[in-house]
Amino acid sequence: MQPWDWFAVLAAFAAVGWFVKVMLTGDDERHEEEANRTFFDQHGHWPDEDPSAAIKPPKAPPPPAA
Repeated sequence: MQPWDWFAVLAAFAAVGWFVKVMLTGDDERHEEEANRTFFDQHGHWPDEDPSAAIKPPKAPPPPAA
Protein backbone atom coordinates (compact mmCIF):
# COMPACT_ATOMS: atom_id res chain seq x y z
CA MET A 1 0.00 0.00 0.00
CA GLN A 2 1.10 3.52 -0.74
CA PRO A 3 1.36 6.18 2.01
CA TRP A 4 -1.67 7.97 0.53
CA ASP A 5 -3.70 4.78 0.89
CA TRP A 6 -2.83 4.57 4.59
CA PHE A 7 -3.75 8.21 5.01
CA ALA A 8 -7.12 7.64 3.30
CA VAL A 9 -7.89 4.66 5.55
CA LEU A 10 -6.99 6.60 8.72
CA ALA A 11 -9.04 9.61 7.59
CA ALA A 12 -12.04 7.35 6.90
CA PHE A 13 -11.83 5.79 10.37
CA ALA A 14 -11.51 9.24 11.95
CA ALA A 15 -14.55 10.50 10.01
CA VAL A 16 -16.64 7.49 11.04
CA GLY A 17 -15.60 7.98 14.68
CA TRP A 18 -16.54 11.65 14.52
CA PHE A 19 -19.94 10.88 12.96
CA VAL A 20 -20.68 8.32 15.70
CA LYS A 21 -19.75 10.86 18.38
CA VAL A 22 -21.99 13.53 16.84
CA MET A 23 -24.89 11.10 16.49
CA LEU A 24 -24.66 10.09 20.16
CA THR A 25 -24.27 13.57 21.69
CA GLY A 26 -25.58 16.05 19.11
CA ASP A 27 -29.07 16.79 20.47
CA ASP A 28 -28.25 17.76 24.08
CA GLU A 29 -28.27 21.50 23.37
CA ARG A 30 -31.48 21.24 21.36
CA HIS A 31 -33.27 19.41 24.20
CA GLU A 32 -32.05 21.95 26.76
CA GLU A 33 -33.25 24.85 24.59
CA GLU A 34 -36.65 23.21 24.15
CA ALA A 35 -36.99 22.76 27.93
CA ASN A 36 -36.07 26.43 28.47
CA ARG A 37 -38.67 27.55 25.90
CA THR A 38 -41.34 25.41 27.57
CA PHE A 39 -40.46 26.98 30.93
CA PHE A 40 -40.72 30.45 29.36
CA ASP A 41 -44.13 29.66 27.88
CA GLN A 42 -45.42 28.49 31.26
CA HIS A 43 -43.89 31.14 33.52
CA GLY A 44 -43.26 34.21 31.34
CA HIS A 45 -39.53 34.44 32.10
CA TRP A 46 -36.41 32.42 31.35
CA PRO A 47 -35.20 29.85 33.91
CA ASP A 48 -32.01 31.80 34.69
CA GLU A 49 -33.88 35.13 34.94
CA ASP A 50 -35.15 36.67 38.18
CA PRO A 51 -38.98 36.68 37.95
CA SER A 52 -39.20 40.17 39.45
CA ALA A 53 -36.79 41.53 36.81
CA ALA A 54 -38.64 39.93 33.90
CA ILE A 55 -40.20 42.30 31.41
CA LYS A 56 -43.96 42.12 31.67
CA PRO A 57 -45.83 42.01 28.35
CA PRO A 58 -47.88 45.16 27.64
CA LYS A 59 -51.58 44.99 28.31
CA ALA A 60 -53.84 44.79 25.31
CA PRO A 61 -55.62 48.05 24.49
CA PRO A 62 -59.32 48.13 25.21
CA PRO A 63 -61.61 47.44 22.27
CA PRO A 64 -62.84 50.52 20.40
CA ALA A 65 -66.23 51.87 21.45
CA ALA A 66 -68.91 51.29 18.91
